[in-house]
Amino acid sequence: MTTLQFLVSTMNNRFDAAGARLDPARCIVVNQVDEPDLDRAEAWASPIRSVGGVVVNVAERGLSKSRNRAIAAAKGDICVISDDDIIFDADASERLEAMFRDHPEADVITFQARSDKGHPLRRYPPTSYKHTVLTSLNVVSIEIAFRLDAVRRSHVQFDERFGLGAEYVSGEENIFVSDLVRSGLAAIYVPECIVTHSGEPSGGQFESDRVAISKGAIIRRVLGKFSLPIVVLFAIKKSVQHEENPARMISLAVKGWRKL
Repeated sequence: MTTLQFLVSTMNNRFDAAGARLDPARCIVVNQVDEPDLDRAEAWASPIRSVGGVVVNVAERGLSKSRNRAIAAAKGDICVISDDDIIFDADASERLEAMFRDHPEADVITFQARSDKGHPLRRYPPTSYKHTVLTSLNVVSIEIAFRLDAVRRSHVQFDERFGLGAEYVSGEENIFVSDLVRSGLAAIYVPECIVTHSGEPSGGQFESDRVAISKGAIIRRVLGKFSLPIVVLFAIKKSVQHEENPARMISLAVKGWRKL
């Protein structure tokens, strides 16, 4: 029988399994707290552990570090990337298992998410396709599930220079999927929506300097040293969307590209 686990990254005891419509016994929760709060975090973890869930309390920061700790602690056949601000559909577990049954060739499956207003989180293709390094740039972390044994065999981890709490504040999921594709794993997109996100995903905006710099670094990390024209075009597109100065946004994105 296939076992499914949800790899939840949270901070300061914020995760609520019932609110997320998750069975706590299926959860691997990495809870990042400040050093003085570790005892309180242990007490908070007790109900989850009492039903067979796993909680890793740790005094550190960094979303990619959290993801890597969760993968290291996981034991399920299929793992689903999760956060503390999303709600899964009631039948999400069954549908995820069905996706992997229907796509036995897939090591990684990405799917759709919606906003709390019920709208698609972004524009999704209507049909399934196999991911490439380029399409990995479209993926959001809460859209990712994978076969644990395949990912472990690949030795791919989240790049801890990227993601909230790191030098570059976003892009860790794009790099993760692109590295898995480069390693030879099969990553498939399935046009099904199973999760709701309360607001825009972290790193989805382009207004701040740090985000603009990070986007340049992400593109360099994923697409390599010949990707500078793509960085420029991307910065122009985003500056128009967010009514920012194009020259300034190009300068920031190129700075991130060169910095990496």
